[in-house]
Amino acid sequence: MSTIQQSSIEQTPQVAQRAGAAEILTQHRDEILRRIHAQIGGNTRKVTDTEDILSTVARRLDHLIAQGRLQASSERQLFALIHAITDRTLLEKHRQGTRTQQRESSIAREHEANTEQGTQSSGLDRIVKLVPDPIDRQILNGKARGWSYETLAAELGIQEDAVRQRWSRLRKRVQESIRGT
Repeated sequence: MSTIQQSSIEQTPQVAQRAGAAEILTQHRDEILRRIHAQIGGNTRKVTDTEDILSTVARRLDHLIAQGRLQASSERQLFALIHAITDRTLLEKHRQGTRTQQRESSIAREHEANTEQGTQSSGLDRIVKLVPDPIDRQILNGKARGWSYETLAAELGIQEDAVRQRWSRLRKRVQESIRGT
């Protein structure tokens, strides 16, 4: 592990703490990404990638510093904190992937039941094919059921603004397909 100036972590100004944390993340980026990649599994891979996890870790570390809650007084403690944040983030993403898989299974069963009953229209099949992303399919399904952005965000574990943006792009794509453009 490389050595940072001890003062860059111990200084009380948030700027120095942020600089020290950023330096650690930058110096150990490849090691952290390898660790994330080794731990990321099937369900989690559906909703995220290693860069996304690292970005989340950096944001959470920065948030701790901004709130004045950074408890690390050495590089080793900071690195341990980064690993703890990484592990917690991976667990959350895994849970999100599992929820996604469960919802997709439910949607697939409904789709099969509707297809077997002959009630599935070719237009809806076209729309479903336009939505290869599992999160977008969940948003489409939720909006079709009248769910609010807030409810969808809570269910998917993402920000409400992200749901709103995804829905906007999804709706535009579907409308263009219906118009034949």
